Amino acid sequence: MWERKEKNKISVIPNSNFYMIPLFNPSHLKTGEFFQVKVIFKNKPYRTWVYATYMGFSKFKDTYAWTTKTDKKGIANIKLLKTGRP
Repeated sequence: MWERKEKNKISVIPNSNFYMIPLFNPSHLKTGEFFQVKVIFKNKPYRTWVYATYMGFSKFKDTYAWTTKTDKKGIANIKLLKTGRP
């Protein structure tokens, strides 16, 4: 199970410029709730499109269940449309 050991402490990958950081543990969320991620590029919040899907949603390439754009703080809200495996 993924959890942070310290509040607001995030591990980083050396020599990487791009991070997509989950702000909540998705296993604690239910269908219909929103999962938030923060997108950072070169140590700054990044405005970009975020595409999300779940296994079995579609057999077609590049087909997604949810598409959203990050806000000025780099945060994207992804609605959980289906419960994942326990």
